[in-house]
Amino acid sequence: MGAPLTECVVQDSYSMGVKNIVRLGTTGSLTKDIPMYSFIATIGALRHDGTSDHYLPIGVVAVPDKNLHCEIVRSLKMNRINVREGISYTTSTRFKEDVSTLLELNKKDKVLNIEMESATLFAVSDVLNMKSASISMVTDCLANEGELENVEGTLVGVPKYQNYFDKGLTALISAFDAILSVFSLMPANNPIFTKLQKRLISAKESSK
Repeated sequence: MGAPLTECVVQDSYSMGVKNIVRLGTTGSLTKDIPMYSFIATIGALRHDGTSDHYLPIGVVAVPDKNLHCEIVRSLKMNRINVREGISYTTSTRFKEDVSTLLELNKKDKVLNIEMESATLFAVSDVLNMKSASISMVTDCLANEGELENVEGTLVGVPKYQNYFDKGLTALISAFDAILSVFSLMPANNPIFTKLQKRLISAKESSK
């Protein structure tokens, strides 16, 4: 969780020969019109994470690899997974959120969500010539905080944990499967990811 750990994951992955890397995580929505447990595909990340400043000039928006991003969005839609593309705000803290400022970003610049990893993921990947993308599941809505249960100190807009596990986990597994199908179509990856797909199908059958 967070920018420094993301940097380590990307750098370590690069050292092991990884060429493509995707973040599938959670996020807080800044608008009420994105359903809970649906997904946001980040087309650009406003950088307030700190770590990305060591990789990109100040003020430059961090962006994903266009082709990888588009292929993943296409796969999600083909699998009837609700996904919306937009700009994300990457922060360096989980529990201290300036809600009014963030909601203003949504009104002025159409920023859809807040999370902690995308800017660093894109920035480090870009410098290392890796392809990256970021997909986030909406698990809270800062624009709707009064209707949700606050269970984590100063963090607002957190859904009840039982709802998170009942609905969110199923949605994450479906998105993971859709992303996996993109990688399995890449010739160099086909044997590895096809085998992983079969294991995932087997696990789903066992869980029933």
